[in-house]
Amino acid sequence: MINGPVTFETHAAVGRKRLVKMNGTKVEHSTATATDNSIGITAYDALISTNVAVNTLAKEGTHKVTAAGAFSAGVDLYQAADGKVQALPAANGTYRKVGVSVEAAIADGDEIDMIPCLGYVTTVVNK
Repeated sequence: MINGPVTFETHAAVGRKRLVKMNGTKVEHSTATATDNSIGITAYDALISTNVAVNTLAKEGTHKVTAAGAFSAGVDLYQAADGKVQALPAANGTYRKVGVSVEAAIADGDEIDMIPCLGYVTTVVNK
């Protein structure tokens, strides 16, 4: 059992505190697509084909993540574009939950604490 970050090679450049998914044996940013299965959160920026430390979503405690926009503390968080997190969008779609916000985000790019969870999928259908 690994107790701490896991090191992976990057498939593409990644930003710090971003959700990543596996692409073969490498990692890249997760997207808002519910089919992306995020495995963890990057510790720092890394260029393509370099190593990056990833704190897995299965690791106990809170994780710093990058917000895609404003949301309140205590809301469910879902994958967003570019490895960021967002509150559940109002738009029709299927979204993958990755945690719960411990603090509010004021704007895109804010780094906030999140309690992680492992990949619940939610579908939004507006009538």
